Amino acid sequence: MTDVSYAKGFRYVEGSKAIKFGSPFDDPDADLVLRSSNRVDFRVNKATILKASPVLREIVRSQALASQSTDNAEKRACVSLPVVQLPERHDTLYPLLTAIFPVTVSIPNNQENLTLVLAAAQKYRMDTAMTLLRTFVEKERPNLVHRDNAFSAYGLAWQNRLLPETLAAARLTLESHLSIQGLGESLKYTHGTSLYQLQLYRENSHLHLSRALTQFRLGEQTETRRMWGPQNRMACERMLASGVPVWLDGFLRFMQTSRPILDFTKFHRFLMDHVASTRCDFCRSKPPQLIDAFWEALTKVVEGALSLADSEFVFEDDVHDALEVSPHSSSTPVAAMPFGAPFDRPDADLVLRSSNLVDFRVHKLLLSLASPFFRTMFSLPQTAPNSQEKQADIPVICVSEDSNSLNGLLSLIYPLPLSVPDSYEAVLKLLAAAEKYEMESAIINIRSQVLAGDFPNIDPKQPFHAYALASRLHLELEARRAAFLTLNQPMTFSDLGATLRCFDGAALYELARYRAECRNAVLTCLEKAVVPFSEAVVRVCEVVGVLEEGCYIADEVYRRYEPVWWRDLVRSRADDLRSGRASAVVDPAKAQAAFLATLEPHIIDGGCAFCFKVFFRRAEYFSSILEDMISEAIEKIDLDLAW
Repeated sequence: MTDVSYAKGFRYVEGSKAIKFGSPFDDPDADLVLRSSNRVDFRVNKATILKASPVLREIVRSQALASQSTDNAEKRACVSLPVVQLPERHDTLYPLLTAIFPVTVSIPNNQENLTLVLAAAQKYRMDTAMTLLRTFVEKERPNLVHRDNAFSAYGLAWQNRLLPETLAAARLTLESHLSIQGLGESLKYTHGTSLYQLQLYRENSHLHLSRALTQFRLGEQTETRRMWGPQNRMACERMLASGVPVWLDGFLRFMQTSRPILDFTKFHRFLMDHVASTRCDFCRSKPPQLIDAFWEALTKVVEGALSLADSEFVFEDDVHDALEVSPHSSSTPVAAMPFGAPFDRPDADLVLRSSNLVDFRVHKLLLSLASPFFRTMFSLPQTAPNSQEKQADIPVICVSEDSNSLNGLLSLIYPLPLSVPDSYEAVLKLLAAAEKYEMESAIINIRSQVLAGDFPNIDPKQPFHAYALASRLHLELEARRAAFLTLNQPMTFSDLGATLRCFDGAALYELARYRAECRNAVLTCLEKAVVPFSEAVVRVCEVVGVLEEGCYIADEVYRRYEPVWWRDLVRSRADDLRSGRASAVVDPAKAQAAFLATLEPHIIDGGCAFCFKVFFRRAEYFSSILEDMISEAIEKIDLDLAW
């Protein structure tokens, strides 16, 4: 973050020693020091802080931090004032404190810093300060969040659970087309759940807008009918049966998909085009006051629809948190349940306790043989466990895996029947546990079971879900395989749906980049497909004995073995890929069907004996040439999994 010198004469210099912020937070009568994370001290009045924040009030009253957080030299510099260490930087604390103390309020000059200040105010429950800051922003920085930075503003506000700012930014995104590819590197800093909620908000907004505008357009008692319907035996030259002018009906329909939603310039253009084409005196003579009143009524309709979408927005927890279950502390007096057979042997010398409090009685020797991780752990000097870390004189180790994953893992290293996971997600969790504990044999066994079909495999219809989970669990091979399988499916917010919640932003960005590079590689491959195809045709012609012949519409000698229908097939494939109508990878059966669908009309309508002899009887071979070239090109594209 860029350092900002909010106070005149203050400039932050990186260092290990705490420094004073200075005026206006250098009061000699101060009785408390607030220290930022980058060790900048603010001398403040304790009573004002206690009144402004119940959270800080509790911290100050429960801790005497002066002797714990400062050395002797710093104590003398602070005159032995109590010091409260805060996790925020000085350029976040300063604007926050100006909203509490009787000094000039300082508003950050960029949206990111402002979000951090508001998040700190919310965290410390400084309600008055938050209200004051938002009021000043509305007056002094009304355009701090705009169409171009709305998405990043939404992500920051969502991450810090600032509801008004989240909704305001989400509304601004309605003015732009939102696509995964178009968001680019900004995806790296987002949460999958926030993207899912933004997509839901946009869908709900358009749903409510569609209903409201339809009612406004067709309702009997709406401003549309009263202002633009027939009056005093006069009416628009082109009027619908509903009593609404055709041009206005068209504009209201257009609003449901336009960006921005409310655009007076477009409204005026619809009106002027109508008047120019029909010379409609009825619409041309409408006074400006009536048009303003209509626009105000329309604005209220739009605001009401968006307010409904706002009211339906509730923050969801990131799904990532559910994948990172921390084991219960051994000091927590919570009763654990035994797993039972076969992990209940009386000769066990260790208990592994799962995250959902299930105990497995196991043997250190087997764990040491299967896992270098446990081998190293057992070789270290062991501290004497307390009574709650032992079970019948056996030490207890709490692990982060649940009982299903732990049972599956142990079944791989004990001479027992394998515990088969019930889903591919469970397989990935099992693999992640095996990699965590460095169980190479178990890792190989799991992947072998998947390939053999004994363990669940990726659902071809849900490769995005598999990729999201594999990337979050840091399973490189599984993530690469899933990423490849996504290539034959579209990737939009609507297509991903609830799967977005499983994604980490960086993984989603990398998948979008990988797919784009694969697409470009396929387009390049299609442009260069002529030479290898022609070479294959020559080889077949030599075998069939038609080397001196050629396609009847390929007149040029050098294109004798490159029929026009083939060029059309390749060109059509490239056009479909550019427009998004086709994917980079095509199923071999579909590729062959497309090949024949292009070839057959040429043979039947033109009676081309050459193409019948050479291509029709070898459709599978020739269609596979292009697909093999495409597969080879895609294999060269790397998926950058920077974990």
